[in-house]
Amino acid sequence: MKKKILIVVLALILVGGVIASAILIPKMKYANDSADTEELYRQNVALVNYENTIETAIPQTELYNMVKEHFESPLAEGKTEKKAIIIGYDGCRADVLKEIQAENSAINSLLDDGASINLAYCGGVNYPQENTQMTSTAPGWCSILTGKWADEHKITGNGITKAVEPKTLLTTLTEEKVIDSASFITRWAGHFTDDDATYLEEKAYCEENKLNVSFNKCKNDEASHEYTLNEISKKDCADFIFVIYEPTDSTGHSYGFTINNPGYVEAFKAADKYGFEVLNAIKARPTYDTEDWLIIVTSDHGGFGTGHGHESIQERMTFIVSNKKINDNVDNSTSKPEENKTETIETTPTTSENIIMETKKHHANLPESTTTDTFLYVTKVEIEKLPTKTTYYVNEEFSLEGIVVKAYLDDGTVVDVSDDVTLQYIPTTAKPGTKTVVLEYVDNFNDFLNLWTAEFVITIIEPETTTLADEETAPDTTATSTEEATDL
Repeated sequence: MKKKILIVVLALILVGGVIASAILIPKMKYANDSADTEELYRQNVALVNYENTIETAIPQTELYNMVKEHFESPLAEGKTEKKAIIIGYDGCRADVLKEIQAENSAINSLLDDGASINLAYCGGVNYPQENTQMTSTAPGWCSILTGKWADEHKITGNGITKAVEPKTLLTTLTEEKVIDSASFITRWAGHFTDDDATYLEEKAYCEENKLNVSFNKCKNDEASHEYTLNEISKKDCADFIFVIYEPTDSTGHSYGFTINNPGYVEAFKAADKYGFEVLNAIKARPTYDTEDWLIIVTSDHGGFGTGHGHESIQERMTFIVSNKKINDNVDNSTSKPEENKTETIETTPTTSENIIMETKKHHANLPESTTTDTFLYVTKVEIEKLPTKTTYYVNEEFSLEGIVVKAYLDDGTVVDVSDDVTLQYIPTTAKPGTKTVVLEYVDNFNDFLNLWTAEFVITIIEPETTTLADEETAPDTTATSTEEATDL
């Protein structure tokens, strides 16, 4: 009988070569949900009663046009001012809307009032074509805010700073005096707080030109929610509010993006309750009856396993719920004009057991005799030595060379898994400052997929007057010795 296990993620924060803290988080079995198939996904999506199909999904870039057209169209009789809000559920899959609650749900409340609900897609082109941009947070929200794909806005992944052009809706509408003010509310530092945040340059542009666009980084989702409710309660609140809630993305990364995961479903309900309270705050405004509000609930991407960024249907499909109908003339074709050809690739089916066995043998470098009915479990993953380099010059290529990582199995075996450590994303060294590097190691010694993560900090500096050769021969004081072992 297979033993019960506790799967944990241990996040290690390394600052200046010293371990600062360690936090253990229980991990559930849904990180590798074999039942989360495309067939089941399509069945669950069909139960949501979307007004369109996966094949006719709307590009998420259309949200830009929806907001712009709303503000530029004439006011209806009896209305004196236009307002708009996009409520984002980061990492929320389109199939989880099957679990909408009857009460405390923004989506259900909007639908009861006659809202439209449509499938959308991220990634540049619709499924099943190969996506042309990553299904990740920064590219997704940037496509929504600029109305462009990554071939134009250049945000191909997280950790890239966008040029001022193309500008987001917040800046464009304010600068053109279509609206008086805009507000961006989020808890994720990657939008406009980190050294390589997406909107750093646009934020600086707004400040330099004294545009009434506020960029508000909050501590957590609860703080983002409180800030949003407070903004809406103001007599002269921002004309365009863009708020992102993170429960679904955070839960998906920790425990699995799948509708079969009760925790992920509850995370969706938590986000949707935030949205519901936002709707109530809007309706409670003394001037609500004379205001013309566009209210949209959407997502930037879906997820699969404990990640996203790739081409699966679970990652590619999103949704748009709007209190105003979507333009019937929207281009929801599944391909770009120059991409009309499709290619059929035949594959040989592989059983899940074959995948598990291959992964077990690969990740632990185990002999053939161990890949039988006897299951081995990783009890600890340890970084024995950090990469050789933790200080880089601007634009110098990042490298994990020199890192030593060991996995400890429950039978006492210790195996070197250094070659199996991957990066959550490749850190950029484009600007001086510090950068957090997120390492991931996946072991698969049983039915479940165990994800171990660790973080450490690198420093990026401007080139000195000395030669690079001098720098390379200087002693590296930031790397830990093999005696300073780090547990993942």
